[in-house]
Amino acid sequence: MLIDASQPPGQLVPVAGTEAAGPVLAGASAPHPDHAQPRPAAGPRLIHQAGTDGPSAAEQLAGQIADAIMLGEYPLGTWLRQEQLGQRFGVSRQPVREALRRLEAIGMIEARPRRGLRVKGLEPGYIREGYLIRAELEGLAARLAAGQAGQAGLAALQRAWAAFRDSITQAFDDGSPAGARAAWVHHHNQFHEQIHQASGAGRLVQLIATMNLTLPRNLSIGALRDRATLAENLRQHEIILSAIELGSGQVAEAAMKDHVLRSGERIADWFARQQEALAAASAAP
Repeated sequence: MLIDASQPPGQLVPVAGTEAAGPVLAGASAPHPDHAQPRPAAGPRLIHQAGTDGPSAAEQLAGQIADAIMLGEYPLGTWLRQEQLGQRFGVSRQPVREALRRLEAIGMIEARPRRGLRVKGLEPGYIREGYLIRAELEGLAARLAAGQAGQAGLAALQRAWAAFRDSITQAFDDGSPAGARAAWVHHHNQFHEQIHQASGAGRLVQLIATMNLTLPRNLSIGALRDRATLAENLRQHEIILSAIELGSGQVAEAAMKDHVLRSGERIADWFARQQEALAAASAAP
């Protein structure tokens, strides 16, 4: 999922042969101090259980609902109805009930007596910790992809990058209508998934997919408030692509880590602001 934090975890320096793509990171990035905050022992567990073949229908649905929350389709404070969710996602009530239980387990939604389930959002500390882990996994995938993507893998990644660049620019120009926003989310995720596949490490791909089921990945394009922020987000992805094309595993890994940590910080901040606003509204007479 995306978006930069205001304070970069590492130092940006030019790398020979990549001037057209802008500066790239030298060395591994250091995490923000907040990222290392431990989560209480009783905190939520991973949705997907290790050792299984892949995410279940309920786990996939939980991820779709979580993405919809991040996109603002279900704002914090919204009451979720099983029948409406089933109609929207084309599933029966059983997987909806299971998906909601999983989202409640990780703190994305909360149960209110005699009212039902309400969108709450994850705790910022949980998001930061999750993104610290995700940065390590995706950084490793980028390093491996730089060493063994091959011509076919590079071509697929370049196509995914072009589609992502065009969709995010269109979404910004059009004021983020629903269709352009959905296309942006799809192509962004596809770009990252192409890197995962290009790593050639099936177990790593599965671990990243499992991790992503427990974390919000996408913010509405509205979070990219101006063209400078938009350009910076695109530049981060282009740096990752350029490093993989050049076969520079160390640079690709550091750039991916930097991007993911920035994303996590911005998403954690977004949830913190939304939760503060919801708490203030609930306390108002």
